[in-house]
Amino acid sequence: MEKNPSFLKKKYDLHNTPEVASAATRTEKRTHEKVSQKPEDRIQNYLDRFK
Repeated sequence: MEKNPSFLKKKYDLHNTPEVASAATRTEKRTHEKVSQKPEDRIQNYLDRFK
């Protein structure tokens, strides 16, 4: 499956939601690595948690 979260950024402004910010915080605490500030990377991090 192709990963292309940019349409979610354009259509829903998803990268600015509290859910995406919370997912980034959880990932950073779990992996001790910073999540990129690029909107597409933050959205992809959010979507990856559903796997």
